[in-house]
Amino acid sequence: MKRFITMAVSAIALILALAGCSGEEKSLQDIYNNAIEASNELNSYQMDMNMDMDMSMPGIPAQKTTITTKGKVVIDPMALHQTMEIMGQSVEMYYTENGMYMQQPGTDQWVKAPKSMMDQLTQMSQAQQKPGEQLEQLKKYVEDFNLEEKENSFVLSVSSSEDKMKGFVKEMLKQNLPNNAINDDVLKNISIKKLDYKFTVNKDNYYPKALDLSMDLEIEQNGEKSIIKEKIHATYSKYNEIEEITVPEEVKNNAQEMPMGPS
Repeated sequence: MKRFITMAVSAIALILALAGCSGEEKSLQDIYNNAIEASNELNSYQMDMNMDMDMSMPGIPAQKTTITTKGKVVIDPMALHQTMEIMGQSVEMYYTENGMYMQQPGTDQWVKAPKSMMDQLTQMSQAQQKPGEQLEQLKKYVEDFNLEEKENSFVLSVSSSEDKMKGFVKEMLKQNLPNNAINDDVLKNISIKKLDYKFTVNKDNYYPKALDLSMDLEIEQNGEKSIIKEKIHATYSKYNEIEEITVPEEVKNNAQEMPMGPS
């Protein structure tokens, strides 16, 4: 259960963060269409993100987690370099079509993910790293967005609860989690108690500037409820400036194969 919740919340957060790669102009619909077009032309960017998560599960003490992430993304060919601070520990990761390497928390040791894990992550990342596709999925909810114009940017925001965007969240979870990681029975038991979503884009090129997300989820299973509260602030930069992400030779040469534990 804990593993599913972590995967689900992370997927939602990343999906919505990448969907923030958008832009706006005259009417809300025109702005959103320009956002999709700009996102489809975006091949690389940097995203810096702070995430605070409160998780309450039956039989487990309430957990508070703070995560700070700095990541560089190249969409074609797909690649990612990410550094993450989790509760005082630093973790670094490289992901390319040729392999995924992760640093063991608190050590200098690197591990390489097995091919089976790579295949699943490739399926997830191909959808997650194409912001235009995510914006297309959000397009049916444009009528619920509010538009605010500032000197150098547009701000699109939406506040929702329960059924408003529940269909979108469920659809994206099914598309972006590995096969069999989530089923219809679990999806049916997810309740969105609150979803406040705001992204800010540049007026001149419709590229993203910032994302703010506040989300409360409740998951009921076997008569017991788990509650997840999450806040995210992300900023975007270096549009199309990152030409290539490669894994350092030292990492590749010294990495150990990751053992496959029980699922």
